[in-house]
Amino acid sequence: MVQCLMLEDNICKEQSRIFVSYTTRDRIVSPDLLESVAEKFSSYGMVFVDCLHNKSPNSQERVIHELCLSTGLVLILSPSALSSPWVKLELYLASLLRVPLIGICHLDNYNNIAGKMGRFLPQGVLRKESL
Repeated sequence: MVQCLMLEDNICKEQSRIFVSYTTRDRIVSPDLLESVAEKFSSYGMVFVDCLHNKSPNSQERVIHELCLSTGLVLILSPSALSSPWVKLELYLASLLRVPLIGICHLDNYNNIAGKMGRFLPQGVLRKESL
């Protein structure tokens, strides 16, 4: 059974935490693409990308923990994304937790991120910086 850990005292509930869901099975989503996505979204809050930020000995538990803490989920829609068991689990948990979701195409140039991000970040969190 999956359980979400309680928020730690040092984590502000209003701080935006963005969880990036993806699959590398089709070899389209590369570490370079994930770094680019993390960089673009980092101006909106803390970004968690499993293969970039997860050094935990219990990596699967860490993924679930980060998802439970997230205020938004970004799904990278590559051809295999929706058939990935992990992506399916992440989307299911996000729906149970009522974590807002946006999907981006793996080919997207991310020019309209600000318009998409405003839909799920806590009010007043969006920074004026333009991507």
